Amino acid sequence: GALRQFVFVCDAPATTGVYTLPLRGALPVWAGSSQPGEADLGTTIASLGAPGDPGFWLRTPLVDNPAKGRLDYPDKGTSVVVDLIPLDAERGAGSQISLAAMRLLEADLTGLPELRVIRLAQ
Repeated sequence: GALRQFVFVCDAPATTGVYTLPLRGALPVWAGSSQPGEADLGTTIASLGAPGDPGFWLRTPLVDNPAKGRLDYPDKGTSVVVDLIPLDAERGAGSQISLAAMRLLEADLTGLPELRVIRLAQ
């Protein structure tokens, strides 16, 4: 099949950049099992957030405090690391995703992708 890649942005000093890893199925090769401190927050339906807001983020009712997270999009076998930002809404209300994250996930910009949300270890 076609080679798929996991793309992530690292903004730590001395490692800033965009990196890619090959995917096996819907997950990055290195993410086959959860890491200590990670939490599967469940799934959410995401709509495009404000296109003018830069960065890689998901505004979601699945978190109460800002955190780093990973979004997995099984329909395309893609993933992206994002900032998880609390959204004041009911848990099942859906989420808003940044344009940059939506593009890396290869999701239809006018669609409503169902994403798995993982809170990463701090």
